[in-house]
Amino acid sequence: DDPSRYVQRSIANNLNDISKDHPQLIIELCQRWLIDETDNRKWIIRHGCRSLIKLGNPAVFSLLGFTDEVKISIEQFKVEKSQINVGESLGFSFEIKSTSDAEQLLMIDYKIHHVKGSQKRTNKVFKLKTIKLEANKMIEINKKHSFKVINTRKYYSGLHTIELIVNGKSIGDMDFNLQDP
Repeated sequence: DDPSRYVQRSIANNLNDISKDHPQLIIELCQRWLIDETDNRKWIIRHGCRSLIKLGNPAVFSLLGFTDEVKISIEQFKVEKSQINVGESLGFSFEIKSTSDAEQLLMIDYKIHHVKGSQKRTNKVFKLKTIKLEANKMIEINKKHSFKVINTRKYYSGLHTIELIVNGKSIGDMDFNLQDP
């Protein structure tokens, strides 16, 4: 429980590295650490489990207090344009409606399935938001994802997919075309 953010980040990064080869070991360790939790320890655990979160490991969502059996429906999922150019942004929106009689803690992410140079696909998970969705309520989410040219990623023309993920589970996807201008 070192108060230094530098030390906390170092511990979390080590946990994250170990979780890639030994996910169950990290989950069991974090369960023990949560017995006498502090805010700093919760931050270390959450940051240390970030790869497991992106992989959708169900045990890590339960560990972090997210709703296990999500009861929602997705409505009005749409992309602004079905075809965009490299350098533009893809706007998308959707509504999440709770079908539960209880409040639900949700981590909402999205995954872009990119075309690689070999025409195979790879994906990357992006964070949207974490919310407490009240019983039988609805929330609308709007987002723009940039496809501007950056040094760390090369974009290739072709059919791409955007996938919605709630608490590690896929809840819908939609295709769009990305092309060179």
